[in-house]
Amino acid sequence: MKRRTSFLIIILFIQAVTSAVVQADRTVNVGVYQNKPLTFIERDGSVSGFFIDVLENIAKKEGWDIHYTPGTWPQCLTNLKKGKIDLLGVIAYSKERSEYFDYTYQNLITEWGQIYIGKGKQIESILDLKDKKIAVLQNDMHFITLKNLTSQLGVKCRFIEAFEYQDVLGIVEIGKCDAGLVSHFYGNQHEGDYKIQKSPIVISPKELYCAAAKDKNSDLLYALDMQVRKLKNDEHSIYYQSINKWFGGRTKSVLPKWFKWIIACMVALLFFFLIISLLSRAQVKLKTKELTDEIEQRIYAEKSLLKSKEKYRDLVENINEIIFIVDMSGLLTYVSPAVKSMLGYSPSEIIGKPIQGVIYQQDLQFVMGRFQKILSGAEIPSEYRVYKKSGELCWVYSSSKPIFDEKGICGLQGLLTDINDRKQAEEEKKGLEKELARSQKMEALGLLAGGVAHDLNNVLSGVINYPELLLMNLPAESPMRKSLLAIQDSGLKAAAIVQDLLNLARRGVTVNETLNLNDIISDHLRSPEHKKTVSYHPGVDIETNLEPDLLNIKGSSVHLKKAVMNLLSNAVEAQPGGGRVIVSTENRYVDSPIKGYDNIDEGDFAVLRIEDKGIGIAVEDLENIFEPFYTKKEMGRSGTGLGMTIVWTTVQDHQGYINIESTVGKGTAFELYFPVTREEVAKEKVSIPMEDYMGKGETILVVDDIKEQREVASIILKTLDYFVTSVSSGEEAVEYIKNNSVDLLVLDMIMGLGMDGLDTYKKIIEIHPGQKAIIASGFSETDRVKEVQRLGAGAYVKKPYTLEKIGLAVKAELER
Repeated sequence: MKRRTSFLIIILFIQAVTSAVVQADRTVNVGVYQNKPLTFIERDGSVSGFFIDVLENIAKKEGWDIHYTPGTWPQCLTNLKKGKIDLLGVIAYSKERSEYFDYTYQNLITEWGQIYIGKGKQIESILDLKDKKIAVLQNDMHFITLKNLTSQLGVKCRFIEAFEYQDVLGIVEIGKCDAGLVSHFYGNQHEGDYKIQKSPIVISPKELYCAAAKDKNSDLLYALDMQVRKLKNDEHSIYYQSINKWFGGRTKSVLPKWFKWIIACMVALLFFFLIISLLSRAQVKLKTKELTDEIEQRIYAEKSLLKSKEKYRDLVENINEIIFIVDMSGLLTYVSPAVKSMLGYSPSEIIGKPIQGVIYQQDLQFVMGRFQKILSGAEIPSEYRVYKKSGELCWVYSSSKPIFDEKGICGLQGLLTDINDRKQAEEEKKGLEKELARSQKMEALGLLAGGVAHDLNNVLSGVINYPELLLMNLPAESPMRKSLLAIQDSGLKAAAIVQDLLNLARRGVTVNETLNLNDIISDHLRSPEHKKTVSYHPGVDIETNLEPDLLNIKGSSVHLKKAVMNLLSNAVEAQPGGGRVIVSTENRYVDSPIKGYDNIDEGDFAVLRIEDKGIGIAVEDLENIFEPFYTKKEMGRSGTGLGMTIVWTTVQDHQGYINIESTVGKGTAFELYFPVTREEVAKEKVSIPMEDYMGKGETILVVDDIKEQREVASIILKTLDYFVTSVSSGEEAVEYIKNNSVDLLVLDMIMGLGMDGLDTYKKIIEIHPGQKAIIASGFSETDRVKEVQRLGAGAYVKKPYTLEKIGLAVKAELER
């Protein structure tokens, strides 16, 4: 035990010695300013004051080398904040200052603020300060307290900020201000130097501490706490000596002998009266006790009230919402500290400013109308936008009510809650709902288009296929060839219209070709359709600016040509008096999302831009231009109202994006973004001779519920030298297969009542596993088509049939 104790003593001794060595080398830079008698600078440049006496005594004990940096009070605060000085004494604590400074726990002394006024002035209370000019020390805690107090009481006055207390009193003396606020210590020392008088107004006491920059010099603060505590506990210490020196006002005097005799007589006389007073002491003592009890009760009540005020203040200062008060003229007379975190202002920056300056201009009329209704007694919560200090807008929810004084309604107080996140979520929800509605509309149109396409394809098969079969048997010089070719061409155009309907529903696009937008644009500009459009508008010039090394995309040339055609025709028609259309392409890398008509994600894109200098598109029309049949043109004379919808569905099917720039009277630019591919464009397809897909007498069963379709398919296949049998339903096909075998099925995917193509094929492969088949349909490829192919079927053939299309599919499946 003794060894352990000895060891601890040695350790403590080493630490003490080490600490002493470190402290002996410590230079402490201290800020001083004019605040006599606490701290001040003499005319010869030396520093004096109560704080200086205490600090020098502590520095001697701690081994510090003290250097003083004089300045004004604001300069000292700034130097401490920036770390240019290590320590600043006799500074009051505030929550705002605690963000930048650390304080000692031990206070040095307590002071309060004192209002001084010019000679002959009549100012008896804070209410008398209304409309007065008051001189104050910049950044002084007494000033901040007075400012908050006048604001809460609705007393409007003007503060003139000075750099030194002596300037404050000087301004009051010469009449530039009605009153001035200084430390009562400074006032007591210097009020005789000026032609001023002390008013009855005293500002609440403040305890004064030592402070250092945030998270710096904590060792200094710790040492000061320890030493000040010791000094306070010793009634003979420099602490009390300095208080007596600077605040006690005691002086020595030499009295003449005759005066001493007079004093002695007076003492004797007083002794006589003392004896008399002892007789009444009991009564006085009793009365004193009663008075003491009453005083203690009052003190307790005042402490309880102060505690209640502190709780209320803490609640107001720490609540996340902004509490505000507005007077009848619209000036903000109070704003809680939450305004800093929510909007970026400090309370002092907007108190005394019109509330209109904070409210978003487009919401101002609405808000002021609501305020008038609230002042008339209505309870109307509202939502509006306000400006942050950064200039950004913030949505707030406001609930307010009127406040009263003895004359009636004197203003309005309320609470602001930040609802910016909720509003943004609501906007995103609206956008999603709009996209959903658009998708649902397209889906409904798709159902319509699918049914129409199925029926039209059945009708068009004869218009397309029979002329093809007849042409095979006509001599080249026959006069009928021209008529049959015209019929066939009309059928193909009608089939393209059906394909447009399917494209609107995004049910008919297979994006698998490697294409180049420059080729698509060039082909269209050479097309008869484009030349016809331009011929109707001879005053419109078409300019092209195509990037030579434009990257390829994956897509459907048919649908992309349709999109280019519709955008170009619209651009030409938007300039009825003549003008210019610029068609350009470029490679563009988007490295961060772009918010346009569509929200464009990051990536590599080939961008098509078609720009006109025409009439432009009104803002209210931009939201609807891609809707089916939404058009400002005369129906039947210029398009069908489906052109822009085709553009939109084409871009969607190609996983692309649209951006629109338009100004009424100046023109419109459409930009289409398509994801690029590094694959090369395939070589142009060469027509295949009919001999390459002729049959060799194989047996084929055609299954289709439409008579015309069965006949067309049978004629084509017989022409290709196949033996063909046809049935009108899936059930008939299953019965036929039970008793017969065939080399191949041509199976319609969608039939009327009964089994469809998938159900039929499932039954057939139970009878003949591995049965070869190809699938045919007037609809687009579906999941049920893919399921049939997964079970073993081959190619999918889109109706209406052509000789080459069905011939190649049958030949490929038979040879597989």
